[in-house]
Amino acid sequence: MNIARSIFVAATLASFAATATAKPFINLWVFGDSTVDTGWYKVPKFGSNPPSFSGDAAFDAYLAPTSPHGRTGAEKWGIGKPTSSPGLMSVEVLADILGVTAFPQNQLGTNYATSGARNEQINTVGSGFFPNAIPTQQQIENYLKIIHPTGLALYVVSSGGNDVAAALDTYSGCTMAAQMDVQNAAMSLADKISSLQQHNARYIIVANLPESFGNADQMACRQTYNTALMAALNSLGVSYAWGDVNGVRTKIQGSSSSFGISILYNSNPACSVPAMSTNITTAWALVCSPTSPASTPTNAAISEFADDEHWATGGQRVLGSYYFCLAKNTWITVFNARPAPKLPPITCNTFDPSWY
Repeated sequence: MNIARSIFVAATLASFAATATAKPFINLWVFGDSTVDTGWYKVPKFGSNPPSFSGDAAFDAYLAPTSPHGRTGAEKWGIGKPTSSPGLMSVEVLADILGVTAFPQNQLGTNYATSGARNEQINTVGSGFFPNAIPTQQQIENYLKIIHPTGLALYVVSSGGNDVAAALDTYSGCTMAAQMDVQNAAMSLADKISSLQQHNARYIIVANLPESFGNADQMACRQTYNTALMAALNSLGVSYAWGDVNGVRTKIQGSSSSFGISILYNSNPACSVPAMSTNITTAWALVCSPTSPASTPTNAAISEFADDEHWATGGQRVLGSYYFCLAKNTWITVFNARPAPKLPPITCNTFDPSWY
């Protein structure tokens, strides 16, 4: 290579590097469950034969092709995300503001989250959770096997809700044994987040569970989980931003119009409840879209929830904006040096400053 060409290549690489770092973060990496899954089950589990998507027959009847080599549910109807498709998930809203993407990792993206995931436990057939879900801790391990964090990316970890649900089912309530299970789940996830940071992941958002909502047992065990997770992270010396999803939902309930939400949860989700013949009785947003034969959305952009568990387009827009505002207010110097290319759909002054 001659000198002129060497100078050209060096200049090109320098220009590319400058462009890549002009945004606050070069990537958004996501780990967790259906709260942040952007469509993991749109494609089958690697190596499965016949193709298996979620591993749950009722859902796979819509996610999988109905004929060999046929189109998937994502291709035919645009289903496969746990929200009112085609609306964005919260982390997609966040990614759009930051000028990056949050495609599922099994579709060459940066989002490892899988609906139904528990922190550490693998779901078995008949457990009530998707058998093909990858535990959140395993997601982080898989990431660290192939990626060496540069310290220039943002991370979102949102998990634990399925661990609480499993404990409540196992012990028929938030008993002492159930609380022990959720505490162990929280502490083990904190340990894995600590490992992630030790590998040079500097900017981490850790989301909490909505402890102010649900029945008494759900609220009690979610609170136990949140308390244990925060205590473990602090004990391990992890530097993180606490994503107060519970606070955001409380704020929406108290002032919905401020967030562009007209339809609160209150058993009035945006996605229609599937017919009994589908055998889908919960979490049906995964098969919801305007053309889906299982569930279709109405007023999704102004609704808080899509089904009995997951946020609709309107709610996801709020939560994604909050995650951005949280990051911006936590890591001020990063955003001062490299402002985000877009403004959030919901302005930061709409949220409670104490959450930052």
